[in-house]
Amino acid sequence: MAVSAVAAIQRIRALHRPIEHRGRTICVECSAWTDGSTDNPPTVHPCATIKALGNQEET
Repeated sequence: MAVSAVAAIQRIRALHRPIEHRGRTICVECSAWTDGSTDNPPTVHPCATIKALGNQEET
């Protein structure tokens, strides 16, 4: 169970990764980043999802 929880957290972090956009660091997933543009208003990274996971890379 613990291994699958860590893997799930890693998948979430991979989806909600940071990217630079017009001088700001935004969340790829929350901003719906596609081909250099956003479909949603740019969401600053760390987004609410990453904040909810906490600062640890693995746990």
